[in-house]
Amino acid sequence: MNNRVMNKKAYRYLFLPLLFCLCFAFVIKTYAESYERDVYYVDQDGRSFYIAVIFANEQDKTGIKLKGPDDKYRKLDSKTITTINEKNYIYILVENADQGQWKLVFDRDPGDKVEIKAYADEAPITVDSVNVGTPDAENKVPVSFKVSQEDERNYSYEIRLGADESMGEYRVLATGSSEAGKEVSESVSFADVNTYDSYYIQVYVHYEKDGIPNFDMRTSAAFAYTNPDGDAPLIEDYNLRVEIDNAQIVADVAGYTGDVKAYSVKLTEDGTAGEAQAFDLAENGEQAYVSFKPETQVLTCDLTIMHGNGRTSAPLTKTAYLVPQQGVTFVSVPASGPLTSDVLNLEYENASNLVVKIERTDGKDVPEFTLNGTGVRQLKLGEFPMEADISYTTPDNITYVYHRIYSLDDIPPTLKIYEALDGTVTKNSHIVVTGKTDADAVLTVNGAETAKNANGSFSVELDLANGKNSYTIEAADTAGNTSSYVFTVTYSKDGSVPEEVLEEETGNVKTHFTAKLSKWLWLVGICMLVVYVLFLVIFVLNGKKSRSGRDNLRRAALVTAICSGVYGVADLVFYILRRHYEKSADYIDLAVNRLEDASKYLKMTKLCRIFLIIFAVMFVLSVAVLVISKKRVNAPQKKTMQKVQRPARANKNFDPYAQQSVQQPMQQPVQQQVQQPVQAEQQTIQEETTQQMKFCKYCGNQIKASASFCKKCGKKL
Repeated sequence: MNNRVMNKKAYRYLFLPLLFCLCFAFVIKTYAESYERDVYYVDQDGRSFYIAVIFANEQDKTGIKLKGPDDKYRKLDSKTITTINEKNYIYILVENADQGQWKLVFDRDPGDKVEIKAYADEAPITVDSVNVGTPDAENKVPVSFKVSQEDERNYSYEIRLGADESMGEYRVLATGSSEAGKEVSESVSFADVNTYDSYYIQVYVHYEKDGIPNFDMRTSAAFAYTNPDGDAPLIEDYNLRVEIDNAQIVADVAGYTGDVKAYSVKLTEDGTAGEAQAFDLAENGEQAYVSFKPETQVLTCDLTIMHGNGRTSAPLTKTAYLVPQQGVTFVSVPASGPLTSDVLNLEYENASNLVVKIERTDGKDVPEFTLNGTGVRQLKLGEFPMEADISYTTPDNITYVYHRIYSLDDIPPTLKIYEALDGTVTKNSHIVVTGKTDADAVLTVNGAETAKNANGSFSVELDLANGKNSYTIEAADTAGNTSSYVFTVTYSKDGSVPEEVLEEETGNVKTHFTAKLSKWLWLVGICMLVVYVLFLVIFVLNGKKSRSGRDNLRRAALVTAICSGVYGVADLVFYILRRHYEKSADYIDLAVNRLEDASKYLKMTKLCRIFLIIFAVMFVLSVAVLVISKKRVNAPQKKTMQKVQRPARANKNFDPYAQQSVQQPMQQPVQQQVQQPVQAEQQTIQEETTQQMKFCKYCGNQIKASASFCKKCGKKL
């Protein structure tokens, strides 16, 4: 019941927002008003007209309808009506329209801004022909053309000059106006036009009707032109700045004093020419930024200027070399990244009073210096990290800029070889070397780069020649730090060590005294293990059969505990001495000259550690056997002593330390006679007992009468 009530409440809460949204949408819908407006009156059947509806917002384009003179709605997309729906406006073309008033119906909110334009469809304007004559003595070229249009409209025209038929770039030589149907002749000046073998003249005509432009254009055939005044003057010079790290050039015309209106830059990268890029001096300024491919080695820059009179100059070419070239001034600057020291080496070639500048971003001054000839200049950078621009300018006014960030890294990469190889002798014709280095390090074997896995691990198979083979494995990081492993492997078909190798390995390398004692470690350790096993067998076979067997077991456990303790202490000292030697310079010499002996020394040290653990366990077990066997021996002795002493201790005058017992005389003769045989028997048992056993005067432990020391307290009687 409660669930049903809760569900009804939930539906009620969901229904209320939905009802509110519907009411709000209905209010908005009813708030919008429908407008009807006269847009165009057709004076006779068969005419065509345009309607343009322009909206302030794209979402306002709703409810557009067209109504004809008969007050009937017409489909906006039909054979005679074409609709073009763009982002913020709608074009409607009505062809072969009926005579009468046409109306436009649309929905509009009070705040909507709608603009409606209607105009008659105009007959097209057409440029029929363009003719270009030859220059006269004043360097003027006649241009004539004719334009046609049914209504003979007045129009404006432009005569343009371009260097390509597409007229992507052009100059306007003349402007004017005329009437359609008349031929126009114009004489345009070519005084400021450069000599070129392929020019085009284009005539552009246009007029506007009801705010709608109508236009047409026509281009002449190509023609050549030679300016009698010669070429325009070149630009005197410009600074070319090559930013290596940004892969861009900066062409700067600020130093040119001539009349510059615009200029263009064209790059050629390694012989491949690119498109020229134009820059207007008023809009783009005096510096032009153009990118090039980072892998480019030789970069050629052609800069052309357009003078104020409209003439353009021939290009002034400069060539920048991004890699060293024979006979070319060049400075090699190390790339950004870690360095192994705070000294930076700059290699330079063919320098002549070449000034090098270093501008640090932290503002610290670095004095500039001059380079001459070919060589290496060392710079002490100081603090790290360092960020700076290193630049130099060649005599042909080309500035090379290197943006560098340096840090200090003098830690060599890790290089681990998993198997000791130096000094080994093998009968296989090849060996496999496995190891690991840093993931970003470069691995080489005898100078040849070798592949490795992504995590830095590697496995290299090396072919061996007969006899001694020497190899060097080296890992180098990006900072130039290196780690290397040098080893020698001898290849012998029968696996024996050649005499010359043995002579080399037995050099003046000191051998630690612990190496000579290693064989005794084996002997003593094995003997101790055999003894311990024998004692264990004795305990199993004879430990529970007799009292003497248990005594032998206790003696064996005692001997084992003493021996294992003494040997364990000696082995511990021996192990400490060996570990200390392995960290010394003598052991390093041993590993370099006799790797096999060094490897055996490590194995023996490991064996020492194993024996140390074994004999520690033996000592603990032996002590445990002593404790357990002692308890098992004492338990039956105590029971026997209690049984034997019970009748004797009934007499209060019994002296346990006396060799003979003293009996009190009988008070009654009858009892004395009756008890005399019993007392005699008890006296005989007591005498026998006291003769066989006695008690320790120090601890009270019961021992044999013939014993000379107490087993419990260990004191001499």
